[in-house]
Amino acid sequence: MKQYTRFFTIYMVIVMVFFGLTPQMSASAVEETGVTSVNKGLANHVVDGDMEDPTNNWLRWGQPVAWNKTQDEQFGGLYSTYINSTGVHAGIQEVDIPVEAGRSYTFSFRYKSTVGNVLPILGIGSSNSDYQQKYVSLASTNNTWQYYERDFIVPSDFVDDFRVRVSVLLGEAYIDDITIEQIPSLTIVRDGDFESLDTDSWSGWGGNTNWRKTNATAFEGVQSLEIGNAERIGGGVYQSHIPLEAEKTYRVSFRYKVKNGSLNVIIGDSDANSDVEGLPSYFWNTSGVWKEYTRVISGSVFNTSNVILRLSTRNGMAWVDDVHIEEILVVDGDMESDGLTNWENYARSITLEKTAATAQEGLQSLYAQTANTGSYNLGGAQYRYISVLPGETYTLSFQYKVNGSLVPRLGINDSNNDFELTEMDIVELDPTQEWASYTRTFTVPQDFVGDFRLVFRLQNWYVDGTEPVFYEGVWYDAPHHTFVGNGEMWIDDVSIVVGSGV
Repeated sequence: MKQYTRFFTIYMVIVMVFFGLTPQMSASAVEETGVTSVNKGLANHVVDGDMEDPTNNWLRWGQPVAWNKTQDEQFGGLYSTYINSTGVHAGIQEVDIPVEAGRSYTFSFRYKSTVGNVLPILGIGSSNSDYQQKYVSLASTNNTWQYYERDFIVPSDFVDDFRVRVSVLLGEAYIDDITIEQIPSLTIVRDGDFESLDTDSWSGWGGNTNWRKTNATAFEGVQSLEIGNAERIGGGVYQSHIPLEAEKTYRVSFRYKVKNGSLNVIIGDSDANSDVEGLPSYFWNTSGVWKEYTRVISGSVFNTSNVILRLSTRNGMAWVDDVHIEEILVVDGDMESDGLTNWENYARSITLEKTAATAQEGLQSLYAQTANTGSYNLGGAQYRYISVLPGETYTLSFQYKVNGSLVPRLGINDSNNDFELTEMDIVELDPTQEWASYTRTFTVPQDFVGDFRLVFRLQNWYVDGTEPVFYEGVWYDAPHHTFVGNGEMWIDDVSIVVGSGV
């Protein structure tokens, strides 16, 4: 029996190579299967995913010998779908699944087979290739029901025709309970805080096993990732298929503590051994202190969708915690780039430029100035086309100094009005010669479409006073602004991040 099993396994590998279906099993095979996750969504976006409609509404993919509803086997309910792909690679598919750009979802199903492999695909406009290049081959289940699950983020430029395909290679299988459900927004790096009990989201680099989660030390929370050991034997981990998009810019960050040897960091493009920009980083003994690593990287530098983050030690031991990759919604929010980049003039600023004269952090801040003509003069800066999502909650923050008055505004297709605050409700920041901070949490409307923008409205400097006004035979002291100088503002460290900031 062992000889037969070995022969069949070799035969299956040869056939899969012939069909061009060699799976990438390294990280995804463990990550994508397991027990049913909690806190999933409530609405299934797959029509007849429970297979309970006796009519066979599923489209075939390829040329299966048979694909039909059956009561012979079912995981739940009365029906499942039977796929016979003896001698071929074929299966079922559903097209035009109503998912939304930028949203997070869970894809799952139940399967039962005695021979052959089950291959799930998530596609956009095609059922022949996975949009994230995640190829998983699920082996026969000894005639018992098994569960498959995968979390994913729909690309922000998605328009239509999202697809699911479940196919069988050279065998027979029963499929039931196919679901795609919306879930809360996923982090780009899975288990980057290392607080989950398992290590399924991370894999040993080159098969290395000299790494583990530990509660002996942590920057935040109760656990961190320990790589290598005190005997100066190195180790390494990586995470693959990190979902970055070509037109976006990201900030990579994590905390680290090195005991001895060196900690090495690689961001690769389908390759955990070389850095995509030729910028590997190395860190040595930190004297027991947690340090921070940050790097800004554009999704455009990657040629494939298999972005890899590798963390490894050489001849030593280190700890890593709080690994994050976050989209930078306001590019050049730190004002360190040359020129104005995406910053535009608002109203009638007589000056809008980067300045090295003062900065809250780094070398530069954004400076704007309005004229002083003895009357109201508005100016400032704006940043347009911020890629926020409908219904999502964000936190805006920035540092500022101002002579005059500064009104921070969030607009939708409009720079002159805030999308949720009236002119009576919106804050007007008072003059300050010291750097001050501003924070605001907001939720984008569910029906948002168009140009979301951040506006800094600057008004020339005035002092409050009074002026005599004659009204109906009586003189009154009425409030009056006396303009005393140019409006000036310095802005730095502008950030919009997902979440409430609490």
